Amino acid sequence: MHHDEVVNIEGTKICPSVSFAGAKEGLDQLREKVLKQGGRGTKLRFICEPTSMSWFPLAVYARRHGDEIIRVKAHKSHALRRYYSRHSKSDKLDPRALAMMPVVDGGSVEELYLPDRMTNALDRRCRQREKISKEIAFLKTRIKSLYQWLMPGLSDCFEDAYGHRAKLFYKRYTNPFRIKSLGISGLGKVLDKVGRQHPAEGLVKRIYEATLRACEMYDHADGYIDFDELQKEVDCELNLLESYEKVQKKLIKT
Repeated sequence: MHHDEVVNIEGTKICPSVSFAGAKEGLDQLREKVLKQGGRGTKLRFICEPTSMSWFPLAVYARRHGDEIIRVKAHKSHALRRYYSRHSKSDKLDPRALAMMPVVDGGSVEELYLPDRMTNALDRRCRQREKISKEIAFLKTRIKSLYQWLMPGLSDCFEDAYGHRAKLFYKRYTNPFRIKSLGISGLGKVLDKVGRQHPAEGLVKRIYEATLRACEMYDHADGYIDFDELQKEVDCELNLLESYEKVQKKLIKT
């Protein structure tokens, strides 16, 4: 639901305040109410706040009817929210204050730019790509952080800590004691199988040394760490990472 406050250019209230639905029917009723009070020649100005995309349908409606549409500048909106948060538990801008802002502070509002469909689509797609990139970076940081305390130095052993070989290895060998049981020769065979190319020189030795250090650190620590559960946690993070990376590739192509 939306809340209205109707004032004239001097800031005098001319209609009773009501709540109305954001659908076309509610906007039609609001518009009819104002025109009935002010006369058919009345020029309407809608004032909205820059919250999410809640302003968009209102802007489309206003433009369709030739009405003016403006919104409160972001920093002014933030300041007003901060002020009202001291006096109210509601996170909505007070409709009265919103309606009065052009009267008391003309510089607090700006004309709303309604982009064309192509610009709007491009802007949203760019924002989506940025969001996906941040999610991928977060997951990579989380995975590396886990191995920094579980098997320090393991992620740094790979040329690409999130490459094909590294991720396949993480999915099977989060338990350092399992890696140790393979022996260095067995580890070499595993790394050869999980990669598209032969392991880089020294990779097997580096991983095995990191494994031995982890085994020394967690020897007789069964009461404090469950490697099977950690493997499930890693699998979940890797599945999320791969799903985001697939979406990212699609977004790059479009």
